[in-house]
Amino acid sequence: MKPNERLAVLTAVSKIVKAELDAARAEVEAGMSEAFEENGTDRARLMLGGTEVGSVTLKVDRTGWEVEDPEEFSRFLADNGQLKTVRRLRPEYQGMAWSMLGEEYPFMFDVEETPEPSFLKAFERIDGAVVVGGTDVAVPGVRLCPPKPKGLMVTGCKPKLVGPIAARLGGLDALLLPEGGEA
Repeated sequence: MKPNERLAVLTAVSKIVKAELDAARAEVEAGMSEAFEENGTDRARLMLGGTEVGSVTLKVDRTGWEVEDPEEFSRFLADNGQLKTVRRLRPEYQGMAWSMLGEEYPFMFDVEETPEPSFLKAFERIDGAVVVGGTDVAVPGVRLCPPKPKGLMVTGCKPKLVGPIAARLGGLDALLLPEGGEA
């Protein structure tokens, strides 16, 4: 095969493989997420023709938390200097604000307070509570969330092992090409 032909074939194959891989990952992740919620299972062996060729692990966020009491949480952030305040002039008051420059009219502004992202990253889950990392300070206004699935990790599946087994089972054509041979 000439380099241009090889490029054309490999590009087409990579597009087919990506679409099929994405669909297979979504299907496995949905099944594993369901199993995780039912019984906590987060790992499975990948079998091909009776041979273990790899494994799949459901990545799970086990450190999650969510705000339960926004006011208490905001007070805690403010008390620790970890609350950013962003003020924006409401569009309907822009003309008035410019004509009265120098005077303070707080009702003209939308105020948004957001936690400092770096501070949120310091939160840790310890003994059923959320604490500020490296301290014993419990974070008020938040509660722990149950572990949540967040993707898959596949290990193994070496081409030298999978290739011959796939060939025995009908080859890549059977797996990648729909009936009629067109993708």
